[in-house]
Amino acid sequence: MTMAKRYQLNHTVPLATPSDPNDFVAQGVIDLPMLLSQRLQKNIRQGRVINIHSVKASLDTAGAGNLDLGGAVVGEIHHCPATKNSAKAWRHLFSVWRKQKSQIVSGIGPSVRYDDFEVAFNNTHKTTRTSTLFATGINDDDAEAVVIYGSSVDASHVSLQDTFESMQPQLEPSRFPISNAVVKAPKFTAEFPLSVVSPFGCSWSAADNQAGHDSGAQVQQPTTYIQDCASLTGQIYYQARMLPENVISSIQDDMSLTLTFTVSIGMSLAKTPGRGKPRRAYRKVKGRSTQSKKQAAWKRYRRK
Repeated sequence: MTMAKRYQLNHTVPLATPSDPNDFVAQGVIDLPMLLSQRLQKNIRQGRVINIHSVKASLDTAGAGNLDLGGAVVGEIHHCPATKNSAKAWRHLFSVWRKQKSQIVSGIGPSVRYDDFEVAFNNTHKTTRTSTLFATGINDDDAEAVVIYGSSVDASHVSLQDTFESMQPQLEPSRFPISNAVVKAPKFTAEFPLSVVSPFGCSWSAADNQAGHDSGAQVQQPTTYIQDCASLTGQIYYQARMLPENVISSIQDDMSLTLTFTVSIGMSLAKTPGRGKPRRAYRKVKGRSTQSKKQAAWKRYRRK
C-alpha cells in the first residue's frame, strides 16, 4: 500500500502585541482545500478527507523596524473529525444541495468549472463561497448557508451538526422496570463528533542591553504532530494569544504568525466506502484454472 503524497501549506496573519494578554491576536478559519488548489493548480474539492499530519507555528518581524521585546504565541487549531456520523451528515446535505442545483440551467454538471459543495466551519465564518440550499424545500423564500457546527437558523444557515442530531437523536439509557432508575449513563452526550483541538506555540524574544543592541534572543518553533488527523472538508478554525502585552515602557512590536501544515488528500466523502472488490472467478481449463495458466506463462517468460 503506497502512502499518500504529503504537501506543505502556509497561512500567514499579522500580529501586534496586545493591550490585554487575554485578547486573541489571531483568529479565523483556514480552508485547506483552497490552499491545496493553489498549491497544485487544480480544483481540490472540499468533499474529501484532508489528513492533517502536523502544524508548526513561527514568528517573523514582517519587515518591522522595531522589536523591543519580541513575543510568545500560544494557540490552538480546531477541526471536525471525519467519522461515520459526520460523513453521513455531509452526504445528506450534499445530496439535497446537488438535487436543488440540478434544477438550475448550468447549475451543476461535468461542464461546469470549479463548482464545489463548500461548507463553512460555523456561521461566523461563512463567506461568499459557502454553498447554500433551501432547507424547507422549494417553497423556502431564503436560502441557508451550509456550515459544520452550530444550531440551524431559518433564512441564515443550516449546520451538519444540527441536521444529524435532529435526524438521529441519541438513544435514551436503559432503566430498571420498577424504580425507573438509569442502569448506567452513556459515555457520550452527542452523536455528531466534537471538534478535535490541537495546541501550538512559538516564540521570538529579544532583550535590549544598555548599548541598544539586541542580546539574549531566542527563537522557538516546535512542531505539533496530530494523531487524530482525518479532517472533514479540511476546514480549520484557529485562535491565538500573545505575550507580553503592549505597555507604556515599550513600543508596540509588529510581527507575523505563520502556520505551516503538512497534509495529504484522503478518501472522497461523496461515496460510502465499499467492502472491497469481489474475488475473481476463474474458469477451469483442462484441469487447471485460467489463473494458474497465466502464472505458468509468466514464469516461462521470466526464464527466457
